[in-house]
Amino acid sequence: MALKTISPVVLYASDRALERGFDRLKNEALGWVFEGYPVGDYYEAALPGRDAFCMRDVSHQCMGAQVLGLGTHNFNMLSKFAQAISESRDYCSFWEIDRFGRPCPVDYDSDGDFWYNLPANFDVLDAIYRMYRWTGDERYLTDPAFERFCALTMEQYIRRWDRDGDGIPDRVVAEGRRGIASYDEGDESVGGLKAGSDLVCAQIRAYYSASEMCRITGRHECARRYAKRGKALEEALRKDWYDPERGLAFGLGLDGRMRFLPRDPWQEKDFLYCGLAVYPEAAPILDGLEARMDDAIIEL
Repeated sequence: MALKTISPVVLYASDRALERGFDRLKNEALGWVFEGYPVGDYYEAALPGRDAFCMRDVSHQCMGAQVLGLGTHNFNMLSKFAQAISESRDYCSFWEIDRFGRPCPVDYDSDGDFWYNLPANFDVLDAIYRMYRWTGDERYLTDPAFERFCALTMEQYIRRWDRDGDGIPDRVVAEGRRGIASYDEGDESVGGLKAGSDLVCAQIRAYYSASEMCRITGRHECARRYAKRGKALEEALRKDWYDPERGLAFGLGLDGRMRFLPRDPWQEKDFLYCGLAVYPEAAPILDGLEARMDDAIIEL
């Protein structure tokens, strides 16, 4: 189906090969953009072949999509996630939504049995705020679906999934795929983690983003409350989850012990994302990412 959206972005450089490479990658990206389907305008942001978009990938790709001129698509996709939050799913949304507007069948059987990575609500909330900052579109702040999603995420969602009272959502193995502790989907995360450090970093970022959204819309008490909670969680992360020699912990195990792995820049990028790593802590993370850039994936 032909796209009605024309991407406005053009790269001019003294190196013609660089220009050609940019044009090739731009056209390749636009090949994953779809319009005129029941779900509305969207770009594929899931595993190939699912004809779908997932919460993590949209949150991590929306700024690049905005540069490509896909603002309508971003608003539509983030709206769909916001609209889908439900008490019957313990304030989760749909992890993936397909082109027909349904929860992606491979991830969803019922409201009691579905795939869900717990950082997702926080990531989408932060994406909503970033899209407001990028575009100035006040609908990201005032649309009822976004307002409801953000309020439920920062209150009911956290209370529902925080089983031990430490303020952090946590995983219970008996619940299976419904509430995975991290975006990491390896055996250690799915079977052995109570909470991943990426979950905590995303929650901190969401607190600060929610605080700013409240401040901008004149809800100053709400803004102060979320800023205070974010600061408290940030201090806990620094104290309990970070070691100057070992770096950022992989996560908190179900046995109550921190899991530290050999220093890995892909793991520690979350420390950068939530704004905690500044010089000198940021230096080894950035050096490690640069050294391994050939291994990078789009979700970075």
